[in-house]
Amino acid sequence: MADFKASPHAPAHRAEKPVTALSDRHVVVIAGSSGIGLAVAAAAAERGARVTVTGRDAARLAKAAAAIGRGTDTVVFDGTDGDEVARFFSKIGHIDHLVSCIGFSERGTLLGHAEEQARRVIEHKFWAQLRIVRQGLPVMSRDGSITLTGGTAADRAGVPHFAAFSIIGNTALGALVQGLAAEIAPVRINVVEPTVTNTPLMDILLPEQKASFFARFSATSPIGRVPQPQQVARSYIHAMESDLINGDRLRPDGGPTLVL
Repeated sequence: MADFKASPHAPAHRAEKPVTALSDRHVVVIAGSSGIGLAVAAAAAERGARVTVTGRDAARLAKAAAAIGRGTDTVVFDGTDGDEVARFFSKIGHIDHLVSCIGFSERGTLLGHAEEQARRVIEHKFWAQLRIVRQGLPVMSRDGSITLTGGTAADRAGVPHFAAFSIIGNTALGALVQGLAAEIAPVRINVVEPTVTNTPLMDILLPEQKASFFARFSATSPIGRVPQPQQVARSYIHAMESDLINGDRLRPDGGPTLVL
């Protein structure tokens, strides 16, 4: 059951902010209590948006709202649960920009995955985000936007890969936004495809494994470092603010993603 709760963290005096394309617009970030989602919500609030952040954990959402400030609203529900998604959009009211930052990490090759595990990956990567689009569209501004989250794992699919079905899910998302761009017009839709990013999702690795993985990525990346969530969030802001970005795949990876 979704728990609608306004954050008590609005400051008593709000500093004057320059007018931006997001000023006074309602931005909803699904799965925004940490990592890239939190960075997107904070960046939107900084640009004057009224932000609603959702997540499954009330304590993490409260911490996120305190970090963002500016009267952030929080709603507790599971963005991969179809019934809870429908309930959320039936109550949320008008939305100008909708962002899904649902993420999912798993290990396994194409032949090595159990069928149940593979279906779970596709459910989180593709179907959950398609449901968000379907349920959110009726309450969207005609000049608004939807931004989904994919990934760049397909660029490393030439070798046995530990996240093989994520590759399939990410590829499907790219095809989805291209098809939906015409179908849901004039609402725009795009997918941001981050590369390796220093977020809590990487904590599935042991500390020494993560350090080694980050070091190898940095050594082969043109920018020589692992992207931070705040850097990746700029691509989501661009997708929201630019009315010429539509049906596109934005890749904030610092350059060509090379084999690790």
